[in-house]
Amino acid sequence: MNRFRLSPATALAACCLIVGSLAPFSGRAAADVAPSLKSSENLTPDNVTAINAQVMRAVNQLKSGLPDDISFGREWLIKELRTPGASVAYKNVLARILLPAAEDLLKSPNIQVRVNAVMVVAWVPSVDAAATLAPGVGDKSEGVRFAACRAMRKIIEPAGGEHRNLGAEQENALLVILHNAATKESNDLVFSEMVDLLSVIGTPASQNALLSVLDDRLPGYADPSEKSFKIPAGGISTLYRKLLQSGEKGAVMMHVMATAFRYERLAAQQLAVLPKDAFKKASGDRRDMVIAGDKLLRAQYKAMGGTGTLPPDIQGQASLDHWKDVQGMVNQWGDLLKVAPFAGFPWSLKN
Repeated sequence: MNRFRLSPATALAACCLIVGSLAPFSGRAAADVAPSLKSSENLTPDNVTAINAQVMRAVNQLKSGLPDDISFGREWLIKELRTPGASVAYKNVLARILLPAAEDLLKSPNIQVRVNAVMVVAWVPSVDAAATLAPGVGDKSEGVRFAACRAMRKIIEPAGGEHRNLGAEQENALLVILHNAATKESNDLVFSEMVDLLSVIGTPASQNALLSVLDDRLPGYADPSEKSFKIPAGGISTLYRKLLQSGEKGAVMMHVMATAFRYERLAAQQLAVLPKDAFKKASGDRRDMVIAGDKLLRAQYKAMGGTGTLPPDIQGQASLDHWKDVQGMVNQWGDLLKVAPFAGFPWSLKN
């Protein structure tokens, strides 16, 4: 089984969400809303009723499950959400109508309906859309999970350095779904999106959730022929850079150190015992993990209050592929991280 292959639904979602391209509009799509309504900041109840009728026509096209109608409904809704110069009032009305309807669409038994609903909600310019998308993160279809994570990132960081914060209740609900889904995710491309989403949220709770997921998934990397270390290494690296930028000197940084060590130790252990025929295939990302982990620990140990003697630098032995020697050096970090100030946390090293 190719763990990197995505279903057609996932590929469709990826293309549309990454480049934002749409097929030419069809006459079967809903009639356009009057330009005067799109630009108005003072919409009357009658205006809202008229907009609602058009939006629900497109929603019903999505709901039909017929491929052409799904495309027409998706195209029209995204076009309206992206209307240049649309008033805040018009966008708010679209969101108020569309988000409850999308919740229903995300319960459809049709995967294409669910994927396309996610693609539409991705363009709603409000963090309220995140609550609508949250169930999609844990959807039974990898295509929907992939699209929902990508859409959620777009909502939180739409463009140009803008960052939207989720409310505490909304974030907590999302993190529960995301943690459960990421811990058991079997598709590496989807898992990578989940790691990226946890990184983008950027709160202490999401950072702890990311580290908890990586800790829980470590046993899945025990077989060097199965998985690459690139995704966990990337998640650790991204989070570490953010902590350095924020000046973090507390428990989250200690947790990063513990998680980095766990992956470094496993990678070094595998490099020390891999037979020659498997070494070339599996060594690259594991070598990177060992070196990056050692650099992280070496940079932070004293800064975080450690008082022990640092292990020898591994660079020389690593360059010679003396991985049994490197493994011994790496294990010394484990002894240092079992004592104060690093001991006593739920994620502290126990072995």
